[in-house]
Amino acid sequence: MSERSRGHWDVTVAIFAFNRPTHLQRLVDSLDTNPLFPHLNTVIFCDGPRNDQDSPGVQETRLLARKWIAERGWSGVFRERNLGLSNSVISGVTRCLEMSYQVIVLEDDLEVGPHFLSYMTRELARFQEDQRISSISGYTLPALSRKSPRSAGFLRGAECWGWGTWKDRWGEAVWDSEMLLTSISSNLLTSFQFKLSSQPRSYSLLKRQSEGDIDSWAIRWHASNWIAGRRYLFPPVSHVRNTGHDGSGTHSGSTSKYDTVLSQSDSCPKIGTVRTRTADIARMRISECRQALVDYLRVLSDPAYRWLRSFRGGRRPP
Repeated sequence: MSERSRGHWDVTVAIFAFNRPTHLQRLVDSLDTNPLFPHLNTVIFCDGPRNDQDSPGVQETRLLARKWIAERGWSGVFRERNLGLSNSVISGVTRCLEMSYQVIVLEDDLEVGPHFLSYMTRELARFQEDQRISSISGYTLPALSRKSPRSAGFLRGAECWGWGTWKDRWGEAVWDSEMLLTSISSNLLTSFQFKLSSQPRSYSLLKRQSEGDIDSWAIRWHASNWIAGRRYLFPPVSHVRNTGHDGSGTHSGSTSKYDTVLSQSDSCPKIGTVRTRTADIARMRISECRQALVDYLRVLSDPAYRWLRSFRGGRRPP
């Protein structure tokens, strides 16, 4: 049987954990509300400690993982040294896609709704042949939640909270951040479009990645697909909630602006035209879009920047 004829059952669930056993337990508890979960192959990746302070949380996380491996027949990968989330995800997803054609990726600071897996497997099967699609996202930003509970949408690039993709799309990803930044920055219009129609702070994150200030697989995965012109599908109401913005994570502080109410519906959403919803993004983040314009005009000339200040009533742009 060929890879693409296996349908939605040819999928591996990849869980990435580190040193937050309480968050991991919440994630698995939420997955247990999904009827499909016992029928899918699951692999849990546990990263190694960075220092002695990490060791207690890492050990407790591994005890949970080993219990589930023994009781549920999961597979496990336990790193002796700390790879960091970026290397852990890239190598882990690659490993899973050597076993199956599709993968669903979850980090330990997520919770999912009761129909997350049915939505993900259904849409992965629906779009597996469509090369315009980078991935399927289970998460929807609060401001992008649809008024209609059956209307899904597409955005250019890729999402990183509760998502899935296919072997061929993952295999075409570019992980060289300098190459990605050069491709976007070489043309002022392209740079402006990336800032305008992309995720919050994407350009600055990509720049920091290329300078070695951060180590993010997500910004490279997003930028690579954005450059390729691929879109990701997001549901009308989020099937994923991020619980890591409580100050416990390595890369995130405390905030509630990404909080979502989990979907309780298993209805199949209507799928519109595969295109970028630029108007939605503009409505969602008008201040960020304005800031992108400010940055663009700064690059062009100081007089243009002064004109923009005058246009906005003399108030200094943020």
